[in-house]
Amino acid sequence: MLVFVHVPKTAGTSFVQTLLDLGLGDAIRDYNDCPIHRNRVMVKVNALLFAKKFKPVPEAEILYGHFLARKYHSLKGRRLVTWLRNPVQRLVSHYDYWQREYDPATACPLHRRMIEECWDFQRFALGAELRNLQSYFLWGVPLKDFDFVGVTENYSQDLRKFGVRFNAHIKSSCQLNIRPDSPNPLSTAMRKRIEQWHAKDMRLYSQAIQLGRSGYWGESLNA
Repeated sequence: MLVFVHVPKTAGTSFVQTLLDLGLGDAIRDYNDCPIHRNRVMVKVNALLFAKKFKPVPEAEILYGHFLARKYHSLKGRRLVTWLRNPVQRLVSHYDYWQREYDPATACPLHRRMIEECWDFQRFALGAELRNLQSYFLWGVPLKDFDFVGVTENYSQDLRKFGVRFNAHIKSSCQLNIRPDSPNPLSTAMRKRIEQWHAKDMRLYSQAIQLGRSGYWGESLNA
């Protein structure tokens, strides 16, 4: 089973569509945990508890969603995959998306709070709520335990590498649709503050780039 940890605003939606288009088999969605909107300690505890009892649907070949990697880390035969993004750019994209797509009838608690309290980008990016979000989603699972980690900034290139590693035919037409950056570019000082506040995510992102360049995920799993 291919298990895809969908970290928000890292090209996960585009990647999921590519997986489904490949026709690799039946898929299970798991977006029930809402890791962003719930207490992190409880989410971690629940992930560990769930890991002890989970039994996958036999015919399912893909499982994807917003959940902690630890939840399915010990699943026998799993192939763990995720994408990471430059933490500053991920925050910009996340903030712009929540500003643009807000629906009070369906918004989750943190999203609603951001809008109702009129957070500016600084409050959003330097608050405790979303600090080191990517490291949180990968909590308890070293990058080297993943069967593949893509980097959003290298999406097309890394998607082809994924295809080689999983013996999947990736169409050359598969492209990542990214909206233009926010019209108000960040100052050097603000970018530095964000990088310092999200230092754990910055280290994780740098490690993913280094492992990718070293060819760590470059060989076919079926070779």
